[in-house]
Amino acid sequence: MTWAFGFENFALAAPAAILVLALWFAMAARGAVVRLAVIWPCAVLVYVMHLYAFGFIMLIIGLLELHDVTRAPSTRAAILRRAGMVVAVALIPAVYLVGALRASPELEAGGIDYGTPIQFLTAFVAPFASFGLFASTAETIVAGLLGLAVTAAIILWVRRAGLRMSLDPRVRFALPALALITLLVPYYFSGIAYTNMRFPVLLAPVVLAAIRVDFTPRALWVFAGAMLVLLAGKMLWLTDKWALHDAQVAELRGAAAVLSPQDRLLVTRHEQSQTIRLHSHSAAYILRDWGPYWTGVFTGGNAIAPLPAYAPRDKTHLFPIPWQVLMPVHQDHEVFEAGSYLADWRDFYTHTLVLFAPDEAARAQAAGLHNLGAPLAHGSFFEILEFHPVAP
Repeated sequence: MTWAFGFENFALAAPAAILVLALWFAMAARGAVVRLAVIWPCAVLVYVMHLYAFGFIMLIIGLLELHDVTRAPSTRAAILRRAGMVVAVALIPAVYLVGALRASPELEAGGIDYGTPIQFLTAFVAPFASFGLFASTAETIVAGLLGLAVTAAIILWVRRAGLRMSLDPRVRFALPALALITLLVPYYFSGIAYTNMRFPVLLAPVVLAAIRVDFTPRALWVFAGAMLVLLAGKMLWLTDKWALHDAQVAELRGAAAVLSPQDRLLVTRHEQSQTIRLHSHSAAYILRDWGPYWTGVFTGGNAIAPLPAYAPRDKTHLFPIPWQVLMPVHQDHEVFEAGSYLADWRDFYTHTLVLFAPDEAARAQAAGLHNLGAPLAHGSFFEILEFHPVAP
């Protein structure tokens, strides 16, 4: 799911979050001031990259510190010093976050949904699923279960080889507590979907890193060699996918030169496909490059804000609607209810970006796509249309 639903920042923040935790463990014997001086800028950098990755860091660090002060005799001053260090790491990001949340009308207070059992299972196997697959589909779940099975097989092989395994005692309290918190994270939270997929992706590598194995020299070389081969294969696969996505985004950004800051863009789709899911939020690049208004950008997580005249429309727009809904025969559809961002779409929006799978362009045109508007630009997976003027 690396490129779908705006997961790019999280994919980049996850390794940084793991490195910050590694620093915390490596500096466990250092004084509070030294640890704070090193950890604080790193943690703030992770916050800038992604909120959930930062939240994961703060939760596990807090749990680790709580474990230490409850297991070993500590003076009140030592406890306050540890608590102050954790609070200091979180303070500035917390203040900034509160300000950002209060300034964003997009976030929906009380919008919480734990989803279906299938969506829960998708989040559970997310760390082991292949990137870029559909969310909550059989393909994603099967890929995740296969990845989980391979991981379990490696652990069983290590045990059957007679190698002693143990869990780092420093995390024996933190990991179960964090696993419980992970189970309580909702699928949908304040306008953001698949929020429950983030923590499992971070928790899995922490669990694996906490396992201690007494390798023999030969077993260590065999294990390290196998891991390097798997890592190299995954990196090649991922690099290829990322290059394809970058090429598609570059194609879209170039074609969008037909738009201007005075335009108001509506993103639609033909049929649901992997390409559409991966580019549901790619119109944000168009907004940044050429300035047209787009409803779907997450202003709560970006340093931008809508013009006052557009502020009432600053609502969550998770996925593109089918372009066919805009045709006259569907004008009684629920998306046109009063107060909806589509209620007066004919008067407000000037253009539409239509997304489709690379092999669906001809089918979309045959279905009457150009009856909706005049084509201005096209690419391998999209067309940009200017809506036909409203008849007087």
